[in-house]
Amino acid sequence: AIGTYWEAHWVPVSEDLYLHYAFDITARKRSEQEMVILAEIGRVIGSTLDINEVYERFAAEAKKLIPFDRINVNLFNPDGKSFTNAYVSGFDIPERRSGSIVLIAGSVSEIFMQRQSGQIINVESHEDLIRQFPNLNVSMVVRAGIRSLLGVPLIHRDEVIGSLHFRSKTPNAYTEKDLRLAERIGAQIAGAIANAQSFKSLGKSETS
Repeated sequence: AIGTYWEAHWVPVSEDLYLHYAFDITARKRSEQEMVILAEIGRVIGSTLDINEVYERFAAEAKKLIPFDRINVNLFNPDGKSFTNAYVSGFDIPERRSGSIVLIAGSVSEIFMQRQSGQIINVESHEDLIRQFPNLNVSMVVRAGIRSLLGVPLIHRDEVIGSLHFRSKTPNAYTEKDLRLAERIGAQIAGAIANAQSFKSLGKSETS
């Protein structure tokens, strides 16, 4: 978080008189801080081919930019019909633990796969969620107490390889600014995650 920053100047007008004026530079400072955190996210995720080793560190850095109760990365499987909950941090959802394989159809991830763009979803009620997304399987979302969802696709070489999800139990937790930041985080980590998955697949093929 960042408070309010001012850039102050004192201009002598006469021997005992000064003109004082100040500029609010909070937006500039916030932008600078965001760039530093994004660079650190890129460094952390790119520091290893085993993302599990650094995922909690990544989550800690991401939380400095976007508040969440749970953050997870889902990766689409080669069958085109399912995804794997690859990396998870935050409150537990038994059917969405790390390594869980889930059908794409009826999932929130399907929304990002189809649209190839991020979205904020506010959950007012079970009925409201059904109204917004008639084909969505909403029981897990409602049961987990999730009230705000923010997700963006992970795109590598023009292909959607997965999605990055922020979850909050606070209503209306996310703004368009958060969405833009999530897109920047997604762009920062997509390549490293794709490389890690390729390395993992290569290792499996060599041992089979």
